[in-house]
Amino acid sequence: MGYVNIGREAAEEFQVGQGSVGAASQPLAVVGASRSVLKYVIIKADFTNTNDVFVGTSGVTTTTGFRLDAGEATPPIPIDELSKVHVIGGAALQGYSWLAI
Repeated sequence: MGYVNIGREAAEEFQVGQGSVGAASQPLAVVGASRSVLKYVIIKADFTNTNDVFVGTSGVTTTTGFRLDAGEATPPIPIDELSKVHVIGGAALQGYSWLAI
């Protein structure tokens, strides 16, 4: 995956999280994190996944989402609220991590 040039502007802080998803769409796991995002969020599927993770908005499905194979990450997604980003797994217990700035 190539990196996106986001300029030299430094963020004061960032948030990270991890979650596990199955066959039902759910918002990103945001335990103990703020829901607001200043710039973007990146989601990465765990290397140990046995199936794909799909990223989208509320109601995302395995046929409408952005597909992440094991170990793949999204490009930076400009968003203002983590709750607007949803994930679904192609099978139960598919892990993912996220980073938000």
